[in-house]
Formats: sequence, C-alpha cells, structure tokens
Amino acid sequence: MKKRFGLTAVLLFIFIFLLSACSSQDGGSNSGASGDSLPGSSLDNTFWTMTTMAKSRPLPGAEITAGFIDGQLSGSTGCNNYFAAYETDGQRISLENAGVTEMACLDPDGVMDVESRFLDYFYQVERFHLTEDELQLITPDGEYLIFVPRP
Repeated sequence: MKKRFGLTAVLLFIFIFLLSACSSQDGGSNSGASGDSLPGSSLDNTFWTMTTMAKSRPLPGAEITAGFIDGQLSGSTGCNNYFAAYETDGQRISLENAGVTEMACLDPDGVMDVESRFLDYFYQVERFHLTEDELQLITPDGEYLIFVPRP
C-alpha cells in the first residue's frame, strides 16, 4: 500500500511539474493569436508594409513601409524615405527628430498626394497596437495606419 501511495505521489509531482513547464510566463496567454495586443512587446527589429491608411487602401505601385531598428524608425512613403527616433511606453509611442527626403515623384500618378496624407498621419501618431500579424499606428483623432509584416 505504501509503495502505491509513493508511486502516486511521484507521478502527481511529475505531472504538476510538466504542466507548469508547459504554461507560458505571461499567465498562459497565447501571445496575441486572438488579436490581443502583445504585452510588453518590442517593435524593435520588425519590418512592415502598410495596408490601410485612415480607412483607405494605399496607392498601387507606391508601397509604404516601416522598419524599427534600435530606436530608429525608417521607411518609404512610396516615393521618399522617412525617418524618426522612437520610444515606446506601453502602447504609447513618441516620435522625435522626424524627417523625410524631398524628391518629386510622378509615377504612379497621385503618389505625392498619398505621401502627403501619410506624413500628415505619421507626424500625429501617439499610440500603437501590435499583434503577431498587424501593427496599427494610431493618431489622437483615432485614425489608423495599418501595417502587416514584410515577407
């Protein structure tokens, strides 16, 4: 009888140990698979392509991108390159020392208008929402720049 109790106790201990080893450190969340924001996630070393700008699609042939590396954000407006230093605090993001190159682009038609709209939103961004498959940069007016990971 004592052997059976001892064996049961050992098996129960092993089961509990294995169960605790399988759970994640953030309380068992599934790291955003359900669309929840990834808590404490870093934007660092992530690269994105914009799919939506304030409820409209980007201009075909004028890809807008964003890359976050070591506190620096840079990307393409579809014509020019933009850049800024960034810091995050929770879901807040602050951009500093932002700038953009100043080439004139004629192709595709309307690319300069799209660039102007994008930069207007970009300079206002104050929050972000990050999941495994989407980055939303959000202005104080609630307008979204939505990006998906670059392949």
